Amino acid sequence: MNTHYLPRWLLKRFRGATLFQLDVMTGKIESRSIENAGSGDDLWPGDIETGVMKPPDNKAAQIFRKKIAGHDGASAGVPVTDDEIVLTEVEQKDFAVWLTLFLPRVPKALKDLETLAAKVRDDPGFAMSLVYQHPEAIVEQVKTDNPEFYNKAVADLGKVEAEAVFLGAIIDRTKPSDWPTPQFAYEFHLRKRDFEPIAGVLIHKFQWVWLRSREPLVIGDNPFCRVEKATGELSGPIRRMTEITMPLSSQLCLLLEPPHREYAPHVIECPSEDTRRLNLRQRFAATKYVYAGDEAVLASLRQAERPSPKRM
Repeated sequence: MNTHYLPRWLLKRFRGATLFQLDVMTGKIESRSIENAGSGDDLWPGDIETGVMKPPDNKAAQIFRKKIAGHDGASAGVPVTDDEIVLTEVEQKDFAVWLTLFLPRVPKALKDLETLAAKVRDDPGFAMSLVYQHPEAIVEQVKTDNPEFYNKAVADLGKVEAEAVFLGAIIDRTKPSDWPTPQFAYEFHLRKRDFEPIAGVLIHKFQWVWLRSREPLVIGDNPFCRVEKATGELSGPIRRMTEITMPLSSQLCLLLEPPHREYAPHVIECPSEDTRRLNLRQRFAATKYVYAGDEAVLASLRQAERPSPKRM
């Protein structure tokens, strides 16, 4: 089954007469159909496609069509002060859930799990460090899976000692061969992850700013760029001081930033310098592919330098 990590409706917003694909590893540029772009064979099973991906994709497409489309290139003659994108509370929540889904659905998420599995296999000490980095989560799982055993151990040994015993036993008995495969862990994560809490962070901790560019924007295979203020890292965890950019069409990008300016839902014109920075973020966050309707823009990203962590 051909599964899309970039929804087809989103890719269509970047297509001109043709949709072009840049392979960031080889520099090769070629045309791609919407059906074959931003996709792979059997990235996840059918139940994830229909139950996890499809509902948020459909809601986001409807919101884009009703409230956002027309505010990019189609509204070029409208004064900025009169051009606004206003989402209802429900629409913003649904759109935020869809944005959050890009954290695990992109190829980088599975690649990171494969890298982690290789480290665990090659370095048993690394596996031990993972247990001690996340003790609360592991203890909570023991409590959930075996509540009677947990309560008896705490009653006999005390909470601190009992939980230390749990962690030690897990380390002693767990072999690298006992760890789940990256694909199994990936699919488990997609099925079980609750995306609403993270979506709530995007709504309540970030200000939503709509940027309209007169020059073409691109979209990569890891488009939800989380820019850490100090380091410029493009795919880190969502922190309050992180700036997030997500291109939504060849001329419109959503910027999520900690509140620091007077906010109004106006569409803000994006200067050429900032458009270039947005495109560089997509290029350097990508695992393998970047897409655009303008071949020359992709060609300009082949030998580009990594963008600075400067904020938009």
